[in-house]
Amino acid sequence: MSLAWGRLRAAVTALSGAESQRERLINAYISLICLKHKDLPAEIRTDFDALMNGVTFCSIRETQQVARDKVNQLDDAQVISMIILIIDMYDLTTRYQPLAPADKGRPVAASGQ
Repeated sequence: MSLAWGRLRAAVTALSGAESQRERLINAYISLICLKHKDLPAEIRTDFDALMNGVTFCSIRETQQVARDKVNQLDDAQVISMIILIIDMYDLTTRYQPLAPADKGRPVAASGQ
């Protein structure tokens, strides 16, 4: 599960970049191409299939072109839908992540301070 979360986190980070919306989506898509069904929670597998639409992992050299071709075939509404889908999948996958351990070296501030 942490592989899926890491790849989805990378995709969401790519979506927050400074490039055009399409370029950010291409970069996000590249982050997700290597994921497989077994890496994903069952709740997002159907959404992931819709997002990838039959694209399978390919060589690193081909990955960027595959992502670019896929995104360039989309209209603006589809681009926005894919962006929302990636964010939703990340949100759901985040719920499966264990909580970070508390920092034992930092004192907790007393209430009222």
